[in-house]
Amino acid sequence: KTKKRRMKKIILSILVALMSLSATSAPKQPKWIKGAKNSVVRIVSYNEGTEIHQGQGFICNGNTVFTDLSFLTGADSIIAIDGKGIAHNAEVLTGANGIYEVARFIIPQGKRISTLPLTQDSAVVDEKLYILPYTTQKKVEVVEAKVIHLTDIANGCKYYTLSCTPDSSLFGCPVMNAGGAVIGIVQKCNTETDTCTYVLDAQFINQIEIGAASLAENAYKQINIRKQLPANEENALAYVFMMQGLSTDEYGKLLNDYIAQFPNSADGYFNKGAFLINEADSTQHQYALSLIEKSIELSGDKAHEFLCDYANLIYNTITNNFKVGIDNWNLELALDIINKAIEAKEEPAYYRIKGNILYSLGNYRESYDCYKKINESNLASPETYLLAYTISRELDIDIEEQITLIDSAISKCGTPTPQRAAQYIQERALLNEKAGNYRNAVVYLYRYEELLGSLDMSANFYYIREQLEIKAKMYELALKDIEHAITLEPNDIGYKLEQASLLVRVGEIEKALPLLQQLAEEEPNISDIHRLLGICYMRTDKTAAARKSLEKAKSLGDTLVDQLLQQLD
Repeated sequence: KTKKRRMKKIILSILVALMSLSATSAPKQPKWIKGAKNSVVRIVSYNEGTEIHQGQGFICNGNTVFTDLSFLTGADSIIAIDGKGIAHNAEVLTGANGIYEVARFIIPQGKRISTLPLTQDSAVVDEKLYILPYTTQKKVEVVEAKVIHLTDIANGCKYYTLSCTPDSSLFGCPVMNAGGAVIGIVQKCNTETDTCTYVLDAQFINQIEIGAASLAENAYKQINIRKQLPANEENALAYVFMMQGLSTDEYGKLLNDYIAQFPNSADGYFNKGAFLINEADSTQHQYALSLIEKSIELSGDKAHEFLCDYANLIYNTITNNFKVGIDNWNLELALDIINKAIEAKEEPAYYRIKGNILYSLGNYRESYDCYKKINESNLASPETYLLAYTISRELDIDIEEQITLIDSAISKCGTPTPQRAAQYIQERALLNEKAGNYRNAVVYLYRYEELLGSLDMSANFYYIREQLEIKAKMYELALKDIEHAITLEPNDIGYKLEQASLLVRVGEIEKALPLLQQLAEEEPNISDIHRLLGICYMRTDKTAAARKSLEKAKSLGDTLVDQLLQQLD
């Protein structure tokens, strides 16, 4: 019995020693791990209700989730399931970067959220770090590793290489320092060829800002959840403007976000009011008007700008035949509002709005005077001179003044004359014709053709120019143009008859005669053909043939041949 008791004591001593040895040799995990593990999340993203990605991320800065961009690409809804198994919906994308493939989004705030702190301090070579995996279990198997290399990247941030082999289940997980603060995020890599784990500084993700041009970046375009507005009001306004291609519902929410973020911005209320006028039914138009009025109240010394936009909004809805459910929403109201804007501050742009309103009201003289003011300012352009010219045609304006307006439009286009000036040059030609300056008109039509290229010219263009060339007595050019018209439309009898008539007019009887003979066979019931054919026969002393053709023309109702027949008697 004594021996047995001794043996039990020896065995017990050995077990205690072994247990003590085991406890001494086992690595001690930092105390913060138990609480921190609930902040690591499983990312699940969906497109139209179908799951498309799963991955990892972590919650920090209160209710912000940091993760790998690839877990979100193509998604229209995203959830983050924390270590307690609680699912949180992604509300707003607050940052993304396509180069380092990282993203940041916000989940709803709540007491049940467990969040990690970010450190401002960088890790150093040989420092021990801890990769915290996602788990819903009580026991957490952290991965310890040392920093074996680091590289400086943007804004003082680092890119780390850790001593542990890569594990795809850790991509997107947080990398912590000994104090329990987040150093970085585990980056994706090739688990078959890479022997180290790569970590991006978490401060890099924290510093990402959405700018006004972010819409054009694929990192944002490929994630179909709401995006955070830029922090700067001016940039946010530019961003809102760029996002006008969103659906009506999404754009309305964006405008609400803007007002919530910048509650004292006049632009937010005006844009929302204009949006409701154009997109909402008439039941919301009165509310829209209250938003516009609030924007004017908030605008202070810039009220004139919003009055101008308000007048233009009324003008556009009316000229586009859009029905607005507000009493006295009419051009007279628009005119009253733009007059208030001008009274507050005279700006050439305001006169353009006023000129448009007056033109629509039929007040052409006042509208013309508005455009004269614009064309005396730095806003004068080819378009404003053309509009002044268009209005002038409704008034008894001297043609020389009209020509001056078109010349100014052409001059404003600069040199060398750009293609867009073609319409002004064509109008200049028509004005010269109206003034009786036929040769100048022809010159401008040649410039018009030169600008646009002959391949874009129609047969009718060459016919019109031919008519001008006849008036200018430029017969050789006229013959070339009518011939060109025929090559473009060889089956058009009218052009062939015009060519024959011109040949007769210039005395080219030998060329006109066979053409008219062929036309008479093809179109025997056109009196003009037979009359011209009769004239050709008369000039070649073929009296019998001439009489026959002229009598045929008379039988078809041509009254012009009587005098010619008398010459044959």
